[in-house]
Amino acid sequence: MAGFNENTRVKFPALMHLTRIGYTYHALKELALDPETNIAKDIFYRQIKIFNLQLTEESTNLLLGEIRNKLNNEDLGREFYRIISSNSGTKFSNWQV
Repeated sequence: MAGFNENTRVKFPALMHLTRIGYTYHALKELALDPETNIAKDIFYRQIKIFNLQLTEESTNLLLGEIRNKLNNEDLGREFYRIISSNSGTKFSNWQV
């Protein structure tokens, strides 16, 4: 099957679906990524502030540092999921949407 690859079979359909349900696409070249985690720092800081009005800039910096430390332990997916889904009082997403 000429012309079919991972982009046409997986990436583009997933991207189209996610943008239809409200996610915003950002090209990698437009993002200021944290070199240790690949987290888009400006988006991270903006969204954390939206979901956690009480967090100070210092608290947000500490939170990103905690995430960096956890992700350096080679268990990227499970540990990150545990952090964002824990009942720590810090909200990372609106899971109700």
